[in-house]
Amino acid sequence: MPKIVSIISDWKNQDFYLAALKHRLMRYMPDVVISDVSHQIEPFNTMQSAFVMRAAWRYFPENSIHLMCVNAAASAKTPHVLLKHRNHYFIGADNGYWPFILGENPDNAWIINDEMYYEGNSFPELNVFAALAAGIGNGMSPDELGKPAYEVNENTELKVVFKPGSIHAAFLYFDSYGNGMSNLTKQMFYEHVGDKKIRILVVSEQNKLNKINTSYADVRQGSLCAVFNSQDLLELAIREGNLKQLLDLQIGDTVRIEYW
Repeated sequence: MPKIVSIISDWKNQDFYLAALKHRLMRYMPDVVISDVSHQIEPFNTMQSAFVMRAAWRYFPENSIHLMCVNAAASAKTPHVLLKHRNHYFIGADNGYWPFILGENPDNAWIINDEMYYEGNSFPELNVFAALAAGIGNGMSPDELGKPAYEVNENTELKVVFKPGSIHAAFLYFDSYGNGMSNLTKQMFYEHVGDKKIRILVVSEQNKLNKINTSYADVRQGSLCAVFNSQDLLELAIREGNLKQLLDLQIGDTVRIEYW
């Protein structure tokens, strides 16, 4: 069975990085199938890459290997890690986004000693990640590749804040249509709100809703709407319009839900 390796990066076509990594993977694993998740991530935008990978990885077959190649340099606070979760493998720097990408803490995690593979910290995707992916793909145990029982970091900025009578979420991602996706899951919403009355405020009280729709078709063209999307995350949009541009929104802008 071929080995499947996915790659997400902020590399652009004019650079050599992607070609070098792909051909090293093919040299290490001749039967590898490489899947490009995205290479249009904004430079150094770890949040954007985390959101895209969160949405994509669960559609891959089990035993796929996923390489996170955005802000991939290791440091004392963000070491390289190998994760296994739901029979998928993930390789990247421990920058606090893994619990968000996976939807929970990983089933297993190993910290990687880069000195086993090369000296220095330039182009770790080529010099570290390819070797780790090949080790997994060629049947090595993760215990042979890293130190087990590692606990990953978690970025607290990604957490929803719950207060009596209100939920404070934030935009984490805008798609190419300008629709804004938040960090509030459907499960979180119903655990705290249930069937109570609600008011959703997008940044200010000028932009408000009093319900969550089942689809964009529930509202008129040009109207603000809220839905739980295919990732079970609260998504705000303007039907046939660009929410991000019209409200001049940015990553991290607030979505407040009041309930009573």
